[in-house]
Amino acid sequence: MSKVAEVMKKKSGTDSSEKGRPVVTIDSLVPQPETTQKSPNGQLTPLSPPVAPSRKRQREEDGPSREMARYYLFAIDVRYFDSMDNLARKDFINQLFQPFNANNFNFGRITNLKGGYIKMEVKKNEMAEALKSLDAVMSKQETQHKAKIIARDVELERLKEENSALLWKNKDLESKNEDMKEELQELRDQEGSMAEDLVKACLSLRVNILSELKTQNPGEDWSWVNKIYPNDDNEEEDVPALGDSEVGDLLSAIEVHQEILAQDSTTNLNADQ
Repeated sequence: MSKVAEVMKKKSGTDSSEKGRPVVTIDSLVPQPETTQKSPNGQLTPLSPPVAPSRKRQREEDGPSREMARYYLFAIDVRYFDSMDNLARKDFINQLFQPFNANNFNFGRITNLKGGYIKMEVKKNEMAEALKSLDAVMSKQETQHKAKIIARDVELERLKEENSALLWKNKDLESKNEDMKEELQELRDQEGSMAEDLVKACLSLRVNILSELKTQNPGEDWSWVNKIYPNDDNEEEDVPALGDSEVGDLLSAIEVHQEILAQDSTTNLNADQ
């Protein structure tokens, strides 16, 4: 094997020197013993001690790997690969397929992450659908609440207008009440003066009645009239006799005064209600 390696080394050296390319020796392709191995995460891990498999199993496992190794090597490497013994070939195949193993590990991680990503996408879609339904419900409720707010604003404006109208009406009624109080006070003052006039009128009527009765029937006794109208000489002298027209005017004034008092009481009752 050493002779074949030396011949191939010389041949590769002469070919590369003639063509002006850098010399690639076979020794660089020979697997060197390693005590560490790179893990898929890029960290160095110690190699486990090799376990010698059975020959039958070794042939079954090495068959496809050996053919793939020969397929992916250059022609000069194929000749070198064919000249290797089983142990060197096994190490060479392990080194050759180490990147593939790392890729397989990364592919497994990618597959797992892809599965998790798909689950997250499903959850994302579910949450998006739930969010859309919530948005639809919220928009519907917002429309309903806006309509209620508008209706309440309209009702509030109507109540404000009614309140303003009632305030103006209340002010008007207060002014009318003040006027009616003044009128009532005036009527009460007039009532006092009219009561005095009424007393005077009654005394005057007594004098007129007695004088008329005595004139028409001078022979009869009209003293019983004094029981209705007490005979008082001072009053007769102080109170002048009134005519029929003056007595009628006084009675009409009394009736008007009573009507005004009745209207005043009715108006006060309505205002209190």
